[in-house]
Amino acid sequence: NSVLIGAGVAAAGLVRRSDGFLTVSPNRGWSDAPLGEMIAEGLGIGDVSVSNEADVSVLAESRRGAARDHRNVIYVAGEVGLGLGVVVDGKPMTGAAGYAGEAGHTVLNPNGRPCRCGSTGCWETEVGEDAFARLTGIEWQGRRQEMIDELLRRAHLGDADVFAAFREIGRWLGIGIGNLVNIFNPDLIVFGGFYHPLFPFLEQAINDTASTVALSAPWSTCRICPSELGLDARLIGAAELVFTELIADPAAMIARSRRH
Repeated sequence: NSVLIGAGVAAAGLVRRSDGFLTVSPNRGWSDAPLGEMIAEGLGIGDVSVSNEADVSVLAESRRGAARDHRNVIYVAGEVGLGLGVVVDGKPMTGAAGYAGEAGHTVLNPNGRPCRCGSTGCWETEVGEDAFARLTGIEWQGRRQEMIDELLRRAHLGDADVFAAFREIGRWLGIGIGNLVNIFNPDLIVFGGFYHPLFPFLEQAINDTASTVALSAPWSTCRICPSELGLDARLIGAAELVFTELIADPAAMIARSRRH
C-alpha cells in the first residue's frame, strides 16, 4: 500500500515559505490566500511545501537539469510575467520570508507601461507574453502553447515582425540580465518557461545587449543556456521540496502523515 506523506506546490507569486501563505500573485489576481493550509486540508495531509515557481525551478535545474555542477545560477522564467530563481554558492536565495527574486517587478523603463503590480515600467512589461503579443499582433487570449506555436511557425517562415519582436524583447532581457550579472556574478543563466522553446531566436540579442551592460569580468565567466527540463522544471522542483524533507528526516515525516 502507498501512503501520501507530503506534497510540493509551485505557486506564481509571493509565497511565505514558513507556512505557504500566498501574499500576492499580481498576474493572477490572487492575494492573501492560505494556500498551503488549503491544500493540506484538501489532501488530508500535514506536510505541504509551497514555494515560488521560479525558486523550485532553479532547484530542479540545479539538481537534475542544465545547472548540474554549477553553484551560482540564475533561472529566468517567462510566463505572463517574469520569474527569477537564484542559487548562490550552491544554496537557494529566497530571502528572509521567501519573497526574494521578484526581478520581474524591478523598474527598467520608468517611461514604460503600467504593470499589474501597480507600478510602471517593470521589467516584465517589456519581456512577458503580453509584450510578444503586442509586438507581433498575435491574439493569444491566454493560450500559451498556441502563442508559442504561432511564433515558431511565423519565425520559420521568416516573418519580419516576429524577428523584430525577438530582437526587441531580447534587448530588454539582455538589459536585465546584464544588471543581474553585475549583482550576483553567476556562472550560468538558464532560460525556462516561455523562453525555453524561443531561446534560439532570443539568444543573440540577449548576449549582445547583456555584454554591453554587464561588467566584462563577471560576464566573461558567465554563459546563458536554455532549460533542460522545460515546463516540467516547476513540477520536478516542487517534488524536490518534499524529497529534501523526506531524506532529511524520513521517520518524522512519516509519523506526521500518520497523524492525519
